[in-house]
Formats: sequence, C-alpha cells, structure tokens
Amino acid sequence: MDSFPVPLDSVKVEQHTIRHIKAGAIERTIILSVETDFGDPWICAVVFEKKHLKTKTVCTSDAYILSRIPADFGVGVHIEKAGRTGNGEAYDVNISDALGNQCSCPAGAYYRGPCRHMQMAQEAIRLGLI
Repeated sequence: MDSFPVPLDSVKVEQHTIRHIKAGAIERTIILSVETDFGDPWICAVVFEKKHLKTKTVCTSDAYILSRIPADFGVGVHIEKAGRTGNGEAYDVNISDALGNQCSCPAGAYYRGPCRHMQMAQEAIRLGLI
C-alpha cells in the first residue's frame, strides 16, 4: 500500500443494505475507514448487523482489517477479524468481473448473494483503497 487516491485524514464511508430471509430482515451497515494511528495506513471495516427475527431483534458488530493479496485473476483481498472475538478468523476474497466474486467463508462458498466479506472488499476496491 504505497499510495491512496483519497486523502488519509480519517476517510470514512458507509454502506447500508437490507436483506430479507425466511426468518426476517437483516440490516447491514459497513463503515470503511483508513487509519494512520500506528504509522503505515491500514484499512479498517466495521460491520453492524441488526437481525429482525419474528420473536426478537439481535444486534452485532465486528471489526475487520483489509489488505490486498496477490491473485491469479481479479483483485485478491485478505480480511482478518480484529479484536478479542476474532480468534484468528480470516478469509480471502477474490473480486473478478470475468469469473465472479468468491470468498473462502462458509456463507460465500455455500449461499447465494454476497457475504459481508465480499461487500467490504467490493467497496474498498470501488473507493480505490485496495
């Protein structure tokens, strides 16, 4: 990560989506930011999810660190969960117009539609951060 096309003074971008499943609706908000607190700039993504189920509403939040990795085609992104809840959880995402997007997480491999990791990677690429 040598250069960023956008200013580094606390870049923050928010993406909001709503997805409907059989059990209810899931609101997902992803906030991407470029942090420079520890020297070299790094990309942080925070995901807030609110699941409106039939009997209750469940709110969760997770933080991730994004970095570019080599890929044979498209753009490769390594996404690592940060904080104490991470427990080494990390996934690799490949964003490719020609072959489609892929993620190594269970949701990206077995379900239809983009998982949270694909959405984070796509937004970071769209903004020129990765």
